[in-house]
Amino acid sequence: METGNNISDFHIAPLDAASFKMLYQCYAKKMYRICYRELQEEELCADIIHNVFLSVWERRETLIMDNPEAFLIHAVKIQILKFFRDNASRKSHLQNSLQDYSEADTSTLQAIYFNNLSERVYLLVDKLPPQCRRIYLMRDQEGLNNTEIATELGISVSAVKQQIGLALSFLRKNIVREV
Repeated sequence: METGNNISDFHIAPLDAASFKMLYQCYAKKMYRICYRELQEEELCADIIHNVFLSVWERRETLIMDNPEAFLIHAVKIQILKFFRDNASRKSHLQNSLQDYSEADTSTLQAIYFNNLSERVYLLVDKLPPQCRRIYLMRDQEGLNNTEIATELGISVSAVKQQIGLALSFLRKNIVREV
C-alpha cells in the first residue's frame, strides 16, 4: 500500500483521528504479519496490534514519531518479546507450583508411611517379652545407653545387648511380614 503525503507528518503532535486512521490503514497489516511470523496465533497477534495502536492513541497528545513505520514495528517487536517473557515466567511459576505441590504431596505420603510404620512398630513392641520390651523402650524412648540401662535394672551390659538384639531381630522379622 502506498503511503499518503500525510504519513510524514506523524511527528507532529497531537495526532488527530484522521491521521490515526491513516496510520492504522498503512501499517496494521505489516505489523500483523511480523507478529504472526513469531507467534502463529491469530487472536494473540490481533490483541498485540490492538494494544500497540491503543497505546499510540492514548499518547496521541504527546507522541512524536519521526519514522512511524519503524516506531510501530519496534513497538510490535517489544510486545512480542514481552509476551515470550511473560509466558516463560508463567511457565516457570506453574512449574514451581507443581514442584511445590509434588514435594508437599511427597512429604505428606512420607508422613503417612512413617506414622503407619511407627504404629506397627509399637504394636510389635507390645508383643515382646516384658523384660525385652522394657529394655527396648528404655533405649528408644528414654534415650538411655546400654550401661545406663544395665545399671538401672541391675543386670550386665551384655544382657542388655542381648535383649536389644532379640528385640531388633523380632521387629525386623515381623515388620517385613506386615509390609
